[in-house]
Amino acid sequence: MNLTLNKEIVGHVAGLVQKDKKAAQNVAQQYLDAIDKSAMANYLLGNGQALELLTARLMSDKAVNVLSQLDELSKIVVEPAPVAPRRGRPPKSKARTAKPRGAAKVSRVDSVKAKAEIKKFIAKHPGTTRKAINAAVPLSTAQYNRIMKELKKEKVLKQAGQRAKATYSVK
Repeated sequence: MNLTLNKEIVGHVAGLVQKDKKAAQNVAQQYLDAIDKSAMANYLLGNGQALELLTARLMSDKAVNVLSQLDELSKIVVEPAPVAPRRGRPPKSKARTAKPRGAAKVSRVDSVKAKAEIKKFIAKHPGTTRKAINAAVPLSTAQYNRIMKELKKEKVLKQAGQRAKATYSVK
């Protein structure tokens, strides 16, 4: 409502709303429409409850005071409370996907096949390196190490050199 009420208008409106419930409801609804909804939320009132209470107060003996208070209340604009910044780690910006690590995993049943393939590959390519073997037979690091250890223990492979420079051949 964009009308500033003076005492004369307040007195006249108060006289009308005290006599007529419908007029009181209309005035109450106009003020409720003008009042900021967040201000009403501070009083935990829904639209229906606020309308009933305001109509009852307008129809009471103190309608002049109520109208003056409503006029002041309709001029107030309530700004939402500032939100405190979150502490701690910022939220993740996007879903993380698992990074591919090494080769696809091979089950124990397939490790027998993998062992045979490694033997066949080393037989065809004597003096081959770990990198070449892993390219031909994709295994995880743990599986590769286990199979190579087994092949050395069975004395099927011969290793020349150490660590990264190691080369393998069939005995």
